[in-house]
Amino acid sequence: MQWYIRSNLPTEEINYQSLGLTELEYRILLNRKISSLKAIKYFLNAGFDDLYSPFLMKDIIQSGNILSKHLSKNSKIRIVGDYDVDGIMSTTILMRGLQRLKGNVDYIIPHRVRDGYGINASIVQKAHEDGVDLIITCDNGVAAFDAVEKANDLDIDLIITDHHDLVKEGDRDKIPTANAVVNPKQEKDKYPFQGLCGGAVAYKLMHSLYTIHGLESYLKEDFLAYVALATVCDVMPLIDENRVLVKEGLEEISRTSHLGLKALIEACNLKGREIEPYHLGFILGPSINSVGRLEDANQAVELFLTSDWDQARSLAQSFKELNSYRQELTNQGLAKIEEKLKSYPELPKVLMLVQEDLHESIAGIIAGRIKESTNHPTVVLTKTDQGLKGSGRSIETYNMSEEFSKFRQDLLSFGGHAMACGLSLKSENFDVFYKKILDKCPLTQEDFTKKVYLDAQVPIQMISMELIDSLTKLEPFGVANPQPSFGDLNLKISNLKILGKNKNVIKFFVHKGNSYQEAILFEDYKKFFNRLNESYPPQEVENLYYNRENNILIDLVYKPSINEFNQKKTIQLVIESYRFKGVQNARDLT
Repeated sequence: MQWYIRSNLPTEEINYQSLGLTELEYRILLNRKISSLKAIKYFLNAGFDDLYSPFLMKDIIQSGNILSKHLSKNSKIRIVGDYDVDGIMSTTILMRGLQRLKGNVDYIIPHRVRDGYGINASIVQKAHEDGVDLIITCDNGVAAFDAVEKANDLDIDLIITDHHDLVKEGDRDKIPTANAVVNPKQEKDKYPFQGLCGGAVAYKLMHSLYTIHGLESYLKEDFLAYVALATVCDVMPLIDENRVLVKEGLEEISRTSHLGLKALIEACNLKGREIEPYHLGFILGPSINSVGRLEDANQAVELFLTSDWDQARSLAQSFKELNSYRQELTNQGLAKIEEKLKSYPELPKVLMLVQEDLHESIAGIIAGRIKESTNHPTVVLTKTDQGLKGSGRSIETYNMSEEFSKFRQDLLSFGGHAMACGLSLKSENFDVFYKKILDKCPLTQEDFTKKVYLDAQVPIQMISMELIDSLTKLEPFGVANPQPSFGDLNLKISNLKILGKNKNVIKFFVHKGNSYQEAILFEDYKKFFNRLNESYPPQEVENLYYNRENNILIDLVYKPSINEFNQKKTIQLVIESYRFKGVQNARDLT
């Protein structure tokens, strides 16, 4: 593991103090590549009214005209979503918007196992049989060429809203021949920000329609909570417009009157708490996702559309219980995959692991866990009736979508982006495909060294309630705008405690001179002490364990936070990374 202090430079001379920033806050913004005066002002001050106009997005006006025509004729409209949080939120956004516009609208989310990802020819055929005049996709569609051709043959209008990378034909985008394609990643799209999730793209379409129909006053209430959930759970960068959408969306969540959302917050024991991106990504989101993973994601949309409180509470509670079961399955599957890894004398540059009895819905979660522990791009596959199917998670230096797309002809299906993908292939093609991936892999050994980035070296004595409070102006934190990380060196340790049912929480005080701060580390205590034993003699380790005077020194990368317990607030350093200093002459200390 290597530590780096970010040191990005400004793109122009800026008087940061005139913007109300300290030198440290300004340094943090530069480290997020927010380096021009215009970008910094947008970051600090942008609100709902500063969101980019939806009419800048390619095909938005055309989509609005098509929708308005069908709304005026009371045509039957069907939304086709996806079974993850982003797809569920996208479907909810379109349903709520078109219902307010009195549309004759319904929805379908393909079943993960039976139907697979996104719209297909069978779904289009069923729409035709049901008398549907217009289909709108959300969070899917840009690669559904067969389905689009089917819709054209059956004379069904089709609007695609999506945010995934487009299929390349040579050096150019291959665009489905739908009536309209709304995706800011298209080559000819002049929209200022390409990092929107599917839910945000669906919101832009509804924003344009609400503007046309004079309903702008309902935009925040109807949509922003769902846009925030989609953005965080689809791991979108919390910069530029996304940061504004999430910031405004969190405010809407805190005062929401939507029964489904209120019920889910209550079921997840978050009622009365200030909801943060962490709660969206790691508590609410997984509960929503579990439905699409293990049952039928249409139930999740039902939760967010219901006007019956008893139904909302019942569904929300069932989602929470389902997520607990999903966690059990994940832990069992992870253990099996980790056992496979032990058989490798040396890890391949890209891991492609097959576990035939794995529930396909948790392949992506397990791939993410393995990727985190090994720092290798990882694909986990399971056996299905059609062959092998699974998901991949990547590292910063490996564009999974780009690399796998080179051999798309060997796959039955493929979709994704730089950091994640979903794919399927025939079992007999696995070895050939995997060999091609490894042969053409551009990664070097250096790419597998985990890198930890600090914003600055900040001595622990500088950390105060006032400093932590000042950093809240940079919230919400998330991908591309992480909570600031600082570092300090040569700290002594005392008052060590091992906590948690699984002994995976370690608390201690770090101090230098007369300055003390409480620190917390989320790691198995055996791993901590193994590392400690590699650096210090047994007597020193024993002294720390029994909280006696010791000579152990530690370097920390930490995130300053405020711990609230029994209505008392204290500073706590959340440890991101650490290293022991060791001793030059252990005999002198034994």
